[in-house]
Amino acid sequence: MGRSGSGRTVLVLLFLFGVGAVLSYLYSRDRPGAPQQSAARPESRTARPAPVRAEAADPDSIPAGDPVESLQDFEGTPFCQMLGCRRKDHWALRGGGTNYTYDLPSVAGASIEVSAEDSRVFSAGLTLYDRDMDPARSYQAILRPGDRALAKAFVRSILGSNCTAADGAVRANLVTSFHQIMQAPAARCGQWEVRAGQVSDPIVTLDRKQVNG
Repeated sequence: MGRSGSGRTVLVLLFLFGVGAVLSYLYSRDRPGAPQQSAARPESRTARPAPVRAEAADPDSIPAGDPVESLQDFEGTPFCQMLGCRRKDHWALRGGGTNYTYDLPSVAGASIEVSAEDSRVFSAGLTLYDRDMDPARSYQAILRPGDRALAKAFVRSILGSNCTAADGAVRANLVTSFHQIMQAPAARCGQWEVRAGQVSDPIVTLDRKQVNG
């Protein structure tokens, strides 16, 4: 009887100890301020697509679009849409109107200026900068592949069509040195005069002229 009684006592003590341990755990887990164990969350295996870097469109493939009358027209041209024209700055001109500058993020070393008054564009220009210079040819700019095609695409985006005379000016004079671009021969394309030449950097400009009658 003594051994049986002591055995039951041990079992009861073990049972009470187990119950106490469980209650202590539950109390400490639910007590405010007690550290909580966060349930392990399954890792998300959803693959994210890698960012795609836009490449510059081939200038020869850029269509003319409609003739440019306003600044909004220019920003909506296929040229700007395909090459990503980004307006950078603007300032008032002494003679009237406002000059706007644009970057071409997809084309290295190219910038654009467009001048408008009362929302009507009257002048535009493309500059090709950071070109290597050839000291054997009086520091004539060494054009990159596609530079002439880019200049021609810019001109036809303003004109709204191809102009053989303007293409000829770009081909013949883009790296011909002039002290001022107005010294370069003008190619007449409708109401626009187009000039190309190198004034420190290769540039091409368009100036709107009044058409009589």
